[in-house]
Amino acid sequence: MSTKSSDFDYILPESSIAQYPLEHRDQSRMMVLPLFSKTGLIHSTVKYLTDFLVSGDVLVINSTKVISARLWGTKIPTGAKCEIFLVERIGENQWKALVRPSRRIHRGNFIEINPQIKVEVISREQGAFRKIRFLSEFEITQKILSEIGNVPLPPYIKRKPDDFDKKRYQTVYASVPGAVAAPTAGLHLTREILENVKEKGVIITELLLHVGPGTFAPLSEDLTDHKMHREYYQVNEETAEIINRAKKENRRIIAVGTTSVRALESAVGEENKVVESSGWTDIFIYPPYKFKAVDGLMTNFHLPRSSLICLVAALTGRERILHSYKIALDRGYRFASYGDCMLILP
Repeated sequence: MSTKSSDFDYILPESSIAQYPLEHRDQSRMMVLPLFSKTGLIHSTVKYLTDFLVSGDVLVINSTKVISARLWGTKIPTGAKCEIFLVERIGENQWKALVRPSRRIHRGNFIEINPQIKVEVISREQGAFRKIRFLSEFEITQKILSEIGNVPLPPYIKRKPDDFDKKRYQTVYASVPGAVAAPTAGLHLTREILENVKEKGVIITELLLHVGPGTFAPLSEDLTDHKMHREYYQVNEETAEIINRAKKENRRIIAVGTTSVRALESAVGEENKVVESSGWTDIFIYPPYKFKAVDGLMTNFHLPRSSLICLVAALTGRERILHSYKIALDRGYRFASYGDCMLILP
């Protein structure tokens, strides 16, 4: 049993971390890892995803939508530059946020975003988190955030967001605003692929998990000590029924992204059935976790010592995932949010 984060470490060259998406979503390479084969690997592209699915499969997607959560401002009256990273809305014009430089931002401080929008720091929370309030005559809506905010690209993308990130750091089916990071496996899917999948008889069903900043948080060395940041999720009645019927009929449940996995596994109730549910989850999945709702997974290549690679290892086995990653690096696969992907099949 692996309970140390160092067990999920590997050498990842910076050059292997994708800094930009490919021109077309479905151009990304896709390593297919069949769990029923101890050694088999197939190298393909996302364009051919449909070829690896069969009629009756259930593909589970996360409908969350990324908000323009990163804001830049100046501290009043010093003029010092500040970064505000919105994490969770907690009331009208009130948010939980990461504010940097945190050591210089205290309760009662004011930050100007633009002449019309100022922020008051209401309280200091744990670490760099602060409770803030927007001081304006209007509510800070998603439309206003898109005008004043920036796409919250991950910290390992070493560039400022461009206009195309507003489209590409978003799935084509994103519909419910609230995430501060993208469910990146879904970035590869196009409307054409989804239509082809449906025509083959694959059932596509949606759930919701608003991805939070915890997806980038470093792990404790002892995994049993690690505490995940909570994230809001919803699994509706229709999705629960689709999953349970498929499980009863021994059909495959394939999650698109680790976020879909975490939402489904959080919604498992008695007799290992998925139930309609909503609320906050801080589930942390790592070996030797026994999956109750998910059989397969489409996922990107994740950073070393991350909660994401731990989750994937729980499905594939630690040694096999690290071996697959080594092959991916040797073959020039692109890693992380804008990189290539794996399709792990039962």
